[in-house]
Amino acid sequence: MSGCDTKPEPPGDDGAWKDDILKWALGGGGLAGLLAYLNIAGASLAGFSGGAALVAVAAIAAAIVAGGIVGGFIGYAVEWFKRLKVQSPSTITISALIECAGRNTGGIPPFADGDWTFNASPDWAVTAPAGSGLTIDEVRTRAAPGSGLPQAYRTVDPDDPAQPQVFHVEISSQIGNFGAVGSAIGSVAGAIAGAILGAAACAAVAALTFGLGIALCALFIALGAMAGAAVGGLAGAAIGAGIGWIADQFGDFNKLGESVERGCQMFLTGRWVTDINHQHNEIHDLSAAVLIECGVTGSSSSGLELAGAVGTGRHPGGRDP
Repeated sequence: MSGCDTKPEPPGDDGAWKDDILKWALGGGGLAGLLAYLNIAGASLAGFSGGAALVAVAAIAAAIVAGGIVGGFIGYAVEWFKRLKVQSPSTITISALIECAGRNTGGIPPFADGDWTFNASPDWAVTAPAGSGLTIDEVRTRAAPGSGLPQAYRTVDPDDPAQPQVFHVEISSQIGNFGAVGSAIGSVAGAIAGAILGAAACAAVAALTFGLGIALCALFIALGAMAGAAVGGLAGAAIGAGIGWIADQFGDFNKLGESVERGCQMFLTGRWVTDINHQHNEIHDLSAAVLIECGVTGSSSSGLELAGAVGTGRHPGGRDP
């Protein structure tokens, strides 16, 4: 089952998270490249020339890539846990028609996080907290404190040719949390292990000239770290995802997710946040879902109208809920 996608209307940037992770990758790459340069240059007062110089440059380039991979995985984990900024009031209830319901499956973090995701139709209402004065437009566009955004942007469903406005709701799986942590730990551990293996390979070039031998040693270490960082990061994400899946089985994660169905009018209660990774507002996590009516796809009736109809025995959607 695939999840429900969204994208912010311009000038909102759905890929803001990629820019944040890129900054971490550039920082990690720059630091690793500087350390590699200092270590290689400091190994010989005479410096390198000819083939040794080319190998030394390759070693520094590989170190930059290795540092960038490690920095990217660490940045991914950090940004994952700081992406949701809580609004005030922190919890709201809306009544809405569910246009899309599904779970993000088919991969490991960061490619899939296992969350239950839902898109509510444009026709919905804020029903709680009572007396808050919140309007639909404010819930959609007000940026949370600490988000650093001038506003949050309205979202549309990119999978619908008409791209209607929707409001996004999610229930977090532990797969995303454990996968993010696992990817960072795995990348660091893999880089260290790869560097150790590269250092061990230096024995194979011991018979070479001093300068070329040092450069090749540095290259082997950098290449080992680069490969280890990439493999370790992905392996850590996969292991973390597995642990997260197990953790999900001990709670009501799937039970609550399966209770929200497309075509049903429902009251949805949960934490109101700004997701700075995608620059939009949403409910994340959903904590309660109350069914009002099902089989009303395309209905223009709000949840409050349907609730009132149920009270008098009149059901605009057809059958009883």
